Amino acid sequence: MHRVQVMCRGLLAAALVFCRPAVADDPVETWESAAVTEDGLDMPRGETLVYEFFANLGVQEGLVLGDAAGSLRSPLAIKPLVGFNFLGLGSSRLMLGATLSLPFSIELGYGQDFAQVAVAPGVALSRRECANWGWFAGIEVPIVITPERIPGAEPEALVGIGLRGGAAWYFLTGFGVYGEAGFELYFGKQTAAALGVTGGIVVSYEMFRFKPAGSQPAGGAS
Repeated sequence: MHRVQVMCRGLLAAALVFCRPAVADDPVETWESAAVTEDGLDMPRGETLVYEFFANLGVQEGLVLGDAAGSLRSPLAIKPLVGFNFLGLGSSRLMLGATLSLPFSIELGYGQDFAQVAVAPGVALSRRECANWGWFAGIEVPIVITPERIPGAEPEALVGIGLRGGAAWYFLTGFGVYGEAGFELYFGKQTAAALGVTGGIVVSYEMFRFKPAGSQPAGGAS
C-alpha cells in the first residue's frame, strides 16, 4: 500500500513538471494569434482636402479717371462678396477659388441721386499663413450698370477687368476684418480707370475631407 502511494505521488509530481511549461506558453500562443503579420499593418494613405466658404462685406472708396468717369460706378460703394476655395495647390497651402461680388452705390452730386450696381465674377488666390491672418489676390470682370438717370435715357453699362489684393486678420476662428486695394480698367466706346480701397469684415468656414490613396504596408519584415 505504501509503495502504491509513493508511485502515485511520483506520477503526480511528474505530471505537474511536464504540464508547467505548457501552461506558461499559453499566453504567448494567445498573443501570437493576434500579432502583426510579417508584412506589417495596413495603414490608409492619402491626403487631407480643404474647402473654404467665405463672405466679405466692405465699404469701398476710390477715384475714377478717364472719359467714362461720369458714367462709372461712384467711388463710395458697399461691396458684398462671396467666394469658394476649392483647390489646394500642392503642398504650398495656396488655395485657388472663385468669387462673386455685387457692389452697389448711391451718391449725391450729379444733379440727382446717382445709383449704380455691378456684377463682378472672378478668381482668387489666397493663403492662410496662420490662424490669425492671411492674404489674397484676385482678378475680377466687373459689369457696371447705371440705371436711367435722365427720363428717356437708356441705362448705361460698362465692362472692364480689375485686379485686387489685400490681407485679412482673424480675431476669431472664422471671423475677422480685411482690407484690400484694387485697380479697374474699363474699355469700349468710353475708357476709364478706377483706383480704390475697400475695408470691412470677413467670415469664413473651412471643411476638411480625407481622400484615401489606397492601402500600403506600414512596415516590412525586420
